[in-house]
Amino acid sequence: MFTIVAGFLALLVACAAGWLTCYWGVRCSSASLRHLTKEIEKIIMTQLELSVALDKLTAQVGKVAKEQSDRFDALTAKIKDLTDIIEAGEVTTEVATALANVQSALTAMDEAVPDAPTP
Repeated sequence: MFTIVAGFLALLVACAAGWLTCYWGVRCSSASLRHLTKEIEKIIMTQLELSVALDKLTAQVGKVAKEQSDRFDALTAKIKDLTDIIEAGEVTTEVATALANVQSALTAMDEAVPDAPTP
């Protein structure tokens, strides 16, 4: 896109203000020059707006990843608490199996979701 902008700028420089022959052999009026200038300004503003929007999306992705990471940390802590309780006393096989299933589910979820980006 910046190549296009550079081309337009070269065209503007070659056109000057009046009815001059441009770089590509096209005759440019003052009105054409103003129109081209406005179009270049639109392209540049669109690029700036896109850059800002992409930065906002990147920040949002980081926020979502951090929130998910925090949820996983809380879930992991609760599983550890349950594991400690189970290891401290006798529990039924069903409870131990249920804990193992939850641990497997957490591991699978942790592997499926990317880690939060580090700042």
